[in-house]
Amino acid sequence: MARYADSLLTEGEVIVLRTRQHWLALMSRARAALLLWLIGLVLLGLVIYFNVAPGVLRDVTSGVALILLGLGVLVFVYRFWVWWAQDYVVTNRRLLKVTGARPTAHSRRSTTPSSRSRSWAGCSTTASWRS
Repeated sequence: MARYADSLLTEGEVIVLRTRQHWLALMSRARAALLLWLIGLVLLGLVIYFNVAPGVLRDVTSGVALILLGLGVLVFVYRFWVWWAQDYVVTNRRLLKVTGARPTAHSRRSTTPSSRSRSWAGCSTTASWRS
């Protein structure tokens, strides 16, 4: 399956390297999700460790912990999606940084290779050099 960055290539342009940021960049951007997971797990651990009797306190604490865990999952999935949708592409003519989950109607690109930077809703492309 061809990626969106492949449609940005001009005639005769060949991809030399395609990559994305290191997974630690994902963890850095998803630190809110990790914090939510940590707080949720600590709350559940406190309920288990102190053997809280069934009742309102246990139900509320467990409910808050599960909500925090769920929010953490949602935040992490969003951050993963943004990280996955970003490509760095090195070709024999230029360097492209392509971001965005999908192209929009405004993403019709010019065929002139002399433009230095292109940006539109949802996707952006930056060219660093020409040959």
